[in-house]
Amino acid sequence: MTDNADSHDGKSSVRERILAAAVEAFASSGFAGTRVGEIAVKAKVNQALIYYYFESKERLYQEVLNGLFAQWEAMLSRLDWEGKDVTAFVREYIRAQYEMKVRMPHLYKIFHWETLEGGGLFEKYASPVWTQDFYDIAGKLAGWKTEGAIRPQANEKVLLFLMFGMMDQFYFRRAEGLASILGKDGSEERLHADVVEEMVALTLHGVLPKAEPPRRGSGRPIVTVLAEGEAEVPEARQLLEALKDAAGAELRAVDVRAPEKALANDSGLVLLLASTSVGEMPAWIRDWLAALARNRSAAEGRAFAIWTIGEGAAPERLQRLLEETFNELGGFAVSRLRGQSPGDYAKRCMSWIKAH
Repeated sequence: MTDNADSHDGKSSVRERILAAAVEAFASSGFAGTRVGEIAVKAKVNQALIYYYFESKERLYQEVLNGLFAQWEAMLSRLDWEGKDVTAFVREYIRAQYEMKVRMPHLYKIFHWETLEGGGLFEKYASPVWTQDFYDIAGKLAGWKTEGAIRPQANEKVLLFLMFGMMDQFYFRRAEGLASILGKDGSEERLHADVVEEMVALTLHGVLPKAEPPRRGSGRPIVTVLAEGEAEVPEARQLLEALKDAAGAELRAVDVRAPEKALANDSGLVLLLASTSVGEMPAWIRDWLAALARNRSAAEGRAFAIWTIGEGAAPERLQRLLEETFNELGGFAVSRLRGQSPGDYAKRCMSWIKAH
């Protein structure tokens, strides 16, 4: 196709190519370091066409930011912090913000360039929601500080910048770089998820060592298992065998008629095995969650592993629901990645126990 400014389709195509090239250029070199000629080369258009469509380099920069912020606001609008306690909020906020950075790296790279260069164009053209969201979240953290849920010495704005700073070291990295830092192999999705768990743990617990989880004389980590008949299902059996044999865990079964006993012993991890047909929650889990909601301190700080069993999408829906619910209760649900094998999930669980 030729760069014909008289054709409607041609105009649309040329304009989109210029914008796409500009996004990459501004993200790579910042506003000051980007030349219009470089954008023209990337877009494969005559430089004069850029001025025809956008009048100036600054106008083009504004259009790039308008497009990026439209996407960013759409993602932000799907987030809801209503009813979250501080522990659940920190976990979900870090996950959500990190996902936004991973999915929209160009926006954040442009922001970093402007910050380093001390320019004011980003602030001039940024969505007003960009700054307002920061102050809204800072205000939420300040409220928890007043209530005693956060240390009174903590500065809520510094806390937010520290969380952003951690994310900024990882969101742009590919699988190879993440694997080198984490010291483990895996898919890019899995490695990013591991980074999120590290950031959540550091934010909530800091870096000073905690007391070792209580263990029996064998010194093996203890996993308490709650299941009706799921332990005999092949995939559940593989998970239990991986925890016991490969990870060296000591398994203890607790009757689902008294699930509270799983939190009364010296377990380092509570494992729930749950079957579902259409995404429904087993009655014993529903009743237990209701009891925990009335006594949130029972679950606070405890680790929960969840393995749902069934056909189609139903187990995935129940898996996410249970993970979110235990997190909201103040516990820590070891997230299970989509398609993850029982053996890999066992390793993920034991890595969490060793780290805490």
